[in-house]
Amino acid sequence: LYCTFDLGSGTQERHQDFFGPTVDLTGTTWITGYLGNAISFDGTNDYAVFTPSLATTASKLTVEMVVKFDAATACTLLDQTSGLNLSFTGTAWRAALEGVTNPATDIAAWVPTTATWYDLALVYTGAEKQLWVNGQKRGVLACTGTVAIPATACYLGRTVAGADWFGGDLDFLHICRAALKPAY
Repeated sequence: LYCTFDLGSGTQERHQDFFGPTVDLTGTTWITGYLGNAISFDGTNDYAVFTPSLATTASKLTVEMVVKFDAATACTLLDQTSGLNLSFTGTAWRAALEGVTNPATDIAAWVPTTATWYDLALVYTGAEKQLWVNGQKRGVLACTGTVAIPATACYLGRTVAGADWFGGDLDFLHICRAALKPAY
């Protein structure tokens, strides 16, 4: 999945190659972002959702996003039942990847400053989860396994159950089956 959120209007965002999944937007508003346009989440009931085209597995994975926080409070940026999860506890970052060990263990203790754009990247190398912030590695957690990504709804800005809402802005999202160094 590769979305730049540059459409600037409407209730959907298209994958940049037009063959990937459509991201449906609920309640979000379009704003000027870090690069072009972005979507803004109010922290109470705004979210985006997409469904991967096919269930797949990955021995390596990168989830990268450019985000700005309204408040440094606990929230979920990405959540999928039995799939991908990236969340902030209020003091630290966690990533649960289905099929990979250590799902509820903190990767890094780092609190974002509000109203500041960050390039966040979760990188799974096959041997560790890494959290990168603005090109700097902030934390590493040893783990093993193969990531299982089902063809089920993946939520941005909340949990699958509709909790831990994200308040802030999302400018860019890239999910790929490779361990990449962050782009920004």
